Amino acid sequence: MYKEVYTIKIKILNKIEINKKFSILFLLIIVFSILWSIGAVSAEIYIGNGDITISNSDADAYTDLSVKSTTKAKIYSLESKKKIPSKYKKYENYTFKVAKGTKIYYKAIVNPSDSSVTNITGLKLKKSTVSFGDKTRKISNKWISHKYKKSGWYLIKVNLNATFTKGYLFGMDLPGNIINGTKIYLVYVENNPQLSITKVTSGYNTYQNYKKKKY
Repeated sequence: MYKEVYTIKIKILNKIEINKKFSILFLLIIVFSILWSIGAVSAEIYIGNGDITISNSDADAYTDLSVKSTTKAKIYSLESKKKIPSKYKKYENYTFKVAKGTKIYYKAIVNPSDSSVTNITGLKLKKSTVSFGDKTRKISNKWISHKYKKSGWYLIKVNLNATFTKGYLFGMDLPGNIINGTKIYLVYVENNPQLSITKVTSGYNTYQNYKKKKY
């Protein structure tokens, strides 16, 4: 009888120990989940060491490219998006045209974005790379020039890292980093650009005026 009671007590104690282990494990999972939800909006926006980190696809929204020329009629919009090859259709909202052999200036820029991190101030570009799709790649935070030697379609890839002095996330104002932001633009290089030109976009009303440099 005593042996039977003793055996029952051991079984009960073992069950209690097992239940304790499962309870502790369950609590740890809950605590970890809470901490993760507090510390991260996604795998690419999170708080660590007192800083906000925005990386990869979330950082893409902060990435942009500025393009300019020193003279008129060097940067154009396409006459029609229907001319864009099907494999490039996803870039149709980031498309422009330049003339072959003309020097165009490019600069990677970091812009505020509507995301989970709000009220970002003090944005500063740390490092940027522009790849022009013709085996030319330049690293610079300043304006860089480039000439295309051959006509055709090219993808311009912009990649950057940046910092900011303050951003608002989870009720806290914290400094942060933007890491590996990327955006791709499509450029068509043409021998003799002829577009639906307006004075606003280029200064020329017709292709004849473009050739004569009259407007």
